[in-house]
Amino acid sequence: LLLFCNKRKSSIATVFYSDSAPVTHAASVTSLPLPLYTPVADCSTSLLFLPPSANRSSLYIIIIVEARPPRRRAGSGWGRIETMEDFVLSYVVTGLAFWSTAFLVMRALMPKRSYEFCNRAVSTMHAVAAVCMACLSVQEWSCPVCPLNAPSSPRQMKSLAVTLSYMIYDAACCHLNGDVRLDNTVHHLVSIVGIGAGLAYQRCGTEMMACMFITEISSPLLHLREMLKELGVKDTDLNLLVDILFAATFSVGRMVGGPYLTYVTLTTDYPILIK
Repeated sequence: LLLFCNKRKSSIATVFYSDSAPVTHAASVTSLPLPLYTPVADCSTSLLFLPPSANRSSLYIIIIVEARPPRRRAGSGWGRIETMEDFVLSYVVTGLAFWSTAFLVMRALMPKRSYEFCNRAVSTMHAVAAVCMACLSVQEWSCPVCPLNAPSSPRQMKSLAVTLSYMIYDAACCHLNGDVRLDNTVHHLVSIVGIGAGLAYQRCGTEMMACMFITEISSPLLHLREMLKELGVKDTDLNLLVDILFAATFSVGRMVGGPYLTYVTLTTDYPILIK
């Protein structure tokens, strides 16, 4: 960042330094006698003051921040994770192990309950976590779906990676249970490809988190309805309350938030896989 000022003008411009010479991207400073700067460390921040002199009437304040591409250290294990790709992969693998372990724990704690009951319990855990992560990722509550088509924040990348791990787990869990219905298969396939595209492009995190909120806000109640049936809690006030809350959250989310998000996504220049 280059800031220079004199009696006639004050300007600010971004300057990119190569290994041999500075390259500026502001027309007003292309002819300035900038000093060469050769980085001597992998990561450094330098502040240079160039006071006015006989042949220079302006005061230059040059802030140089160098950031080189991440390097992979020798060795193995968690200490090797330095790139965003490794970071996301670690969350997906860890999440997949977590959801699988949670399911096995549910089966061990509730041996009399069905396979689907235990899977719905894990799905409820993810739905609650997904809604919380979506709320925490909002940057400005005055405009929850802002900024659009912007680079994903680290928190959004983490949340999407956790949800991707759950979708992979759920697809495998349904397949092992013999639930290979076409609609269920398409649901998992579209979700996995879409979230994977968002992680690969590292963009549109805001929109994808909004989609996750809309689709998961009613999921805990959906699973609770089915679990109450297996528990024998039918035709009760509790069951009626759950039905009403599910209908309300599902309708508002899918009929109000869903169309708006669909319109925004289809009318903006997004990658086709994210659309």
